[in-house]
Amino acid sequence: MEAVSLEDILRKSPEIVTVEFQLKVAHRLAIAVLQYHSTPWLHDKWGIQDVYFFNATDLSSDDALETLHFEVRWKNCNVEKQKFVGPMMEERDEKGRVLVSDKTLLRLGVALLELGYSKPLQWLKEREDIDDFAAAQSLSSRVPPLGPRYQQIVQNCLKWSLRKNDQFMQGRHQWAIHIDVVSPLEHMLQSLDIENKALDTGMRVLVEGDQAVNFE
Repeated sequence: MEAVSLEDILRKSPEIVTVEFQLKVAHRLAIAVLQYHSTPWLHDKWGIQDVYFFNATDLSSDDALETLHFEVRWKNCNVEKQKFVGPMMEERDEKGRVLVSDKTLLRLGVALLELGYSKPLQWLKEREDIDDFAAAQSLSSRVPPLGPRYQQIVQNCLKWSLRKNDQFMQGRHQWAIHIDVVSPLEHMLQSLDIENKALDTGMRVLVEGDQAVNFE
């Protein structure tokens, strides 16, 4: 069975990407990052090019989502531990670029943006964006198609990527990511499920204007 990457899906077949698919994949990626952070199974430069499915014909099916997996590139792994030093600060290098402490979380924030817009980051970057963090920060300042709640989730992810930590899998850092990223995605999925059930049973659903519900 041939595998296809999330990057290829967004580049070549964005029309098959549904809201349900976006939220389910975002949720699964967030859980996977919590599970594999600081392990050789997830390097800190991962991206949507490393996320694969074995069945891309029906992306909304649970069977397809169950095949979602990371491609492991051992030679690029970086599992060095970093020490927690206190309040979040935007440290910058001599070129003015923000020094991201947790690149794995930055990559999650970028992946969530790419899912939210159904486009790779390269297609979303502006000329003035000096790096991926700058591009992600700029994009996260705008309300994406999935609404303000999803925007806040991305902003939370980028915020935590600036925090230095000792061992991610222990203590407040991991719990905060669950509260700020994983849990809100679960709530959005629950809202979508209620919305779909209401439509299936013919119930009238309030929609904001003529646009999709923003899950508030």
